[in-house]
Amino acid sequence: MMTAAPLSWSRRFARAREGATAVEMAVVILLFLFIIYAIFQFSMAMWMWNSLMLAVEEGGRAAMIHSTDYYSPPSSWTGTGCDYLWNTYVQPIVAYNLPVNWSDHGLTVDHVCTPSTNPTSLSTMTIAITYDWLPGGSFGAGMNIPGFTLTGAYTAPLD
Repeated sequence: MMTAAPLSWSRRFARAREGATAVEMAVVILLFLFIIYAIFQFSMAMWMWNSLMLAVEEGGRAAMIHSTDYYSPPSSWTGTGCDYLWNTYVQPIVAYNLPVNWSDHGLTVDHVCTPSTNPTSLSTMTIAITYDWLPGGSFGAGMNIPGFTLTGAYTAPLD
């Protein structure tokens, strides 16, 4: 009668089923956590972009409401009407509507006034915000995850 040769260690390991569920569960949980993390980070980026758009739109509304100061700033003001409008009305509204202090978080806020060269067209003020968004914040920086730039711009007519 012939007896089967004992299985080698590697064959016994390959045929073993103990712990297979635990290994499969670990793989599925890691994939699930990665998907949840990606959804959370995408949601944060969309929230930040929406906040930037709200800030520039509210700043544009302030520029339109106070546009008379663009054409006739107070006599005590030494700069342009555009700078007066920006410093007095628009910049505080934009800063109020941003979710973070722009000087602390890498936000760039800028404005450009375009005077009208044609009597039938209006002068405009363009407000632009850029933010370099890094997924995961400082955690993402340590992992070398590439970020992207969120931008928001609004052009307000000054009549």
